[in-house]
Amino acid sequence: MASILNVDQIGHSTSSTTALEIASNGLVTHPKRPIFSVRGRAGGTSLTPADANFDYINSWTTTDINVGGLLNAGGYAQVPTGFGGIYQITWVTNSQTSGSLNYKSAFMYHYDGSTYTQLLRHFAANDYSNYSVGTTFFFPLDEGDIIYAGYDDRYAIPHAGDDRSNFSMMFVG
Repeated sequence: MASILNVDQIGHSTSSTTALEIASNGLVTHPKRPIFSVRGRAGGTSLTPADANFDYINSWTTTDINVGGLLNAGGYAQVPTGFGGIYQITWVTNSQTSGSLNYKSAFMYHYDGSTYTQLLRHFAANDYSNYSVGTTFFFPLDEGDIIYAGYDDRYAIPHAGDDRSNFSMMFVG
């Protein structure tokens, strides 16, 4: 026997927190799910405990969305309390510089409070500007874990343009 549940919100019974919203057209949104998307490298800083040549992006020119405080003010992602689980992570960039020493790189490190683990180490050739490097992947994270998106500081820095460097994460479940 089929049943129909007609609601426009699903939330917690005592805290009145809305977990899901269902619009009249059937669109389901998750207003509390941690998610962020930023573009355009505005600044970077060295993170030598992870790697002597690793710089991470510590500020971005444009923040498109930041729900749940997943994006820290320091430019890195930190998993909020209660939201450990699987995350979709994207870090893609390029540089505008060409030349014999200007490899393009997209590096990423995970920090669990005691250990840095390299998640991404992408390079592109050095003979032409604007090669893109990076990827999208899924990764399990615990609350408090940190993700740093950056590059190898021996080579070209990521492009500052909003259309050339982007970092995003989304809690999947």
